[in-house]
Amino acid sequence: MWCRALTRSGVDVCFSSGYNPHPRLSLPLPRSVGVAACDELLCAQVWDVSEPASRIRNCLPEGCIVTNVELREGKASFHAVSAAYEFPLRAPAARDLSARVSALNASAGQAQAITVRRRVKDSEASRPIDVGPYIASAVLAGDRVTVHSRITLAGTVRVDEIMQLLGLEPGDLSGWVTRTSVQWERN
Repeated sequence: MWCRALTRSGVDVCFSSGYNPHPRLSLPLPRSVGVAACDELLCAQVWDVSEPASRIRNCLPEGCIVTNVELREGKASFHAVSAAYEFPLRAPAARDLSARVSALNASAGQAQAITVRRRVKDSEASRPIDVGPYIASAVLAGDRVTVHSRITLAGTVRVDEIMQLLGLEPGDLSGWVTRTSVQWERN
């Protein structure tokens, strides 16, 4: 989508060299499949461009909104340090979640281990993982639960693991899981 939008807008994107050049684009924190996002970051290496925001906005599909464009000299590299995920709940799930959210907050506030089963790549096997260092807080407000997570060089907690901790199944959700915010640091 970004390659097409940048091409249609006339923004001159830099390409890698070699036999099969690729546009120099990066999504520093790609979303999991099935997760919507309100806060994404795209890094694109471009040649000289004037008024990129208005040019790009006109070439994006409906529902995709550019909120900010920054131009920087040289290469820029970013890494995420935290993210918030919102889980919209069906009424029965929302009623049963208060105790789990409280327990998760109590464990996250202490230096206690919070263990989940993480699937091993390309296998049905799983192994126990302590995600305690990655859970900052959880808030239940009406028919939504929002979980704030930490992201470190060692890793983070996954959306399916948050659902596992909260005892949620896909049928308990009334809509898309949404990453609502991300905190970034520049390298």
